[in-house]
Amino acid sequence: MTTLLPPAGASLLVTVADTGATSTTVVDDDRSPDCLLLREPLATGGVPVAALPPGTRLLLTWTTGAGRHELDASVVEVRRDHVPLWHLAAPGPTRTSQLRRYARAADSLNGEITRGRDRWPAVVSDLSEGGARTLLKDATGLAADDTVLLYVTVEDQRLQLPGRLLPFAAAQVGRTEVRLEFQDIGRQADVIRRRVLELQIRARASRRRGAIA
Repeated sequence: MTTLLPPAGASLLVTVADTGATSTTVVDDDRSPDCLLLREPLATGGVPVAALPPGTRLLLTWTTGAGRHELDASVVEVRRDHVPLWHLAAPGPTRTSQLRRYARAADSLNGEITRGRDRWPAVVSDLSEGGARTLLKDATGLAADDTVLLYVTVEDQRLQLPGRLLPFAAAQVGRTEVRLEFQDIGRQADVIRRRVLELQIRARASRRRGAIA
């Protein structure tokens, strides 16, 4: 296995190994073969994360066209010059554990599907950069191939995600599952990617706790 460093400008999910606390950041510079400079990580709501002491163990997670990558790292120092930068040591190796076109994760977010002036309250039950699975109490008026917008709030940002409805069967009792294929969502994909990575890490941590118990 080799060390693949995330390139400058890449969005990362940062997990503190000992506590499981997560934050997001952007790579400022990759100093091959085994060093990284990160911009100051932000917690939920855009709050800067307090500087961690040298030696703190971290798990870095990011995605590329090849899949999802994980890399163990540790804090070397936190610089407080003009712009706060975290200097990390990341000797590797890098683990690539997801080779689908899009990483996805189970979710539960309240949202809304719109088509023109028509609106349908929805619960997002599965999310990826490529699309979403939603549950609707009443899907009357919707049909496969409809062009719609899915509104959902992630990381305190209200996303407006254009998409096309895939074929579905309206439920006679209970909720109807309606799937969307996103179309040109632009930089909103970065927000979804971070959300999916965070959910996947939480799910794995929960499974590990269950195995220990």
